[in-house]
Amino acid sequence: MSSSRVAVGDSVTLDASASSAAGGASIASYAWAITSGGGFASFSGSTSGPTATLVTSGSGSVTVQLTVTDSLGRSAV
Repeated sequence: MSSSRVAVGDSVTLDASASSAAGGASIASYAWAITSGGGFASFSGSTSGPTATLVTSGSGSVTVQLTVTDSLGRSAV
């Protein structure tokens, strides 16, 4: 878990491109979601790739969750 402070109106690029799957599997999908603080930020563009862009719209805390699923159907948050 990491934490950053950004100004209202700024965007943050989230990057999971260094993720890998175990046991010879490959990454099949990514799913980014805002789990709290959705009134302070929203995604701009796709939430189903290795990167996602979060745009702030207010002052407060936002929690983002990434679920990665591999080619064998195993998921990790």
